[in-house]
Amino acid sequence: MREILKSKISAVHFSIVFATAFLLCAFLWFLAIPLVYWLAFGEGQMATKISELPINIFISNWGALIPIFLICLLGTLNNRSRKRFSNAKSYVMTFILIFILYLFRLSIGNTIIGFFD
Repeated sequence: MREILKSKISAVHFSIVFATAFLLCAFLWFLAIPLVYWLAFGEGQMATKISELPINIFISNWGALIPIFLICLLGTLNNRSRKRFSNAKSYVMTFILIFILYLFRLSIGNTIIGFFD
């Protein structure tokens, strides 16, 4: 892990990884997860009861971040085993930045929507 933190980051690789992870996370959070829930449960009183279960609340809140975490973890481990530490650092930095942005996703979303009101 020390080798990864000491290595210089490749700006091009980091930009590609970050943009891809950001767009995938946004797609999952805005479209895929709500669409799957709507298709699976529909609308009505029973769907409301099902969506209020703790596991469904966890999935709706953190479901978009879990695939990003797995992709970044696999990318880090793969590049670390091949001794490409700068690429591995790109995946680590991407996950850290996506995680920080994800914590403020509602505030960021409200701000963006407020610009267009």
